[in-house]
This record gives sequence, structure tokens and C-alpha cells, in this order.
Amino acid sequence: MLAVAMALAAAPIADDCMIALAAITQPAPKFADFPAPPETVGKPAPVDLTSHPEARAFRTQIRSDAAAGPNFAGHFTIVGWGCGSACLQWGVVNARTGKVWFEPGLSVVSVDRVADEPSPAPGVNAEFYNLRFRLDSRMLVVLGAPSEDEAREGVGYYRWDGKTFKPLKFVPRKDACRSP
Repeated sequence: MLAVAMALAAAPIADDCMIALAAITQPAPKFADFPAPPETVGKPAPVDLTSHPEARAFRTQIRSDAAAGPNFAGHFTIVGWGCGSACLQWGVVNARTGKVWFEPGLSVVSVDRVADEPSPAPGVNAEFYNLRFRLDSRMLVVLGAPSEDEAREGVGYYRWDGKTFKPLKFVPRKDACRSP
């Protein structure tokens, strides 16, 4: 019996296994646990392209997304763009100051094995396909493989502290998997 259990644990994940939030059975952090009251910002500050060394390279998309105003953690804007056929690169812009942030090791995510899911709960933004976030919460959910590293593939829950993302929980792909 133990040998069977060990063999199952060591078995590779099927290639058709797709990451889906609905497949996670263990308790997960909730947006409401990390409140961030939405703030009235008015017109967002101009993007400060000198605030991060990578910002200038993506200035057109960052400016375009940031102009829409805050969509995350009260007065921040998640911005994003494609970086390949199944890849998302993203960052955060402070709507008050225009400062840009790319989280090291997290701002490029492969979405090769992320499932299409029904619309998220009301208020949860999913416009970037594999990111889930809300204006009234400091929590970010990332589905996929950060830095395109399959060893890190799964669902990551992070708390934004206003400057960087702190990991809350990670669910590996094998535990967030559903077959088509």
C-alpha cells in the first residue's frame, strides 16, 4: 500500500492537467482578509518612467493601462501585456505618484497550463487572464508559472504592502489541477 502511495506521489502530472481555482480543495486566503479601501484619486498621476529600470521599455502599455485609474489595493493599477504566445508580463503603478513596480521573479508568468474559467466573483478583476485582484483588496492571485519556471507552476497568493508582494500561500499545479 505504501509503495502504491509513493508511486502516485511521484507520478508526473498529466500534460492535459490545467490550473483552475475551482480545482483547489484546500483553504485559501480570501480577498476580504486583506482590505484596502478604494480611494478617490481623480486623474491618475503621470507615469514616472524613471522609477523602475524596466518601465521605459513598456511605456506605451503602462501609460495606457495606468490612465484608466486604480483597479487594485485602493490607489494602485495593475498593468499588463503579452510577452509571448502564452505569457503575461505585468507591473503595478501607484496612481497617486506614477511610480512603477515590477515584482522580481513574479512579473513574468507563463500561462501555458491555465484553464479557461467562468467569470470570477463580482468585483474580482480577471482582465489579464491569470491574475485575480480587486480594487478593495491588497491580495493578488497569480495562476501559472512565475518566471516561466515549471517548478513554481501553480497558484500563488500574495499580499501587497504598498511596495512589494509578500507570499501568503502557494498551491502547486498538481493540487490546482483539472483535466479537460
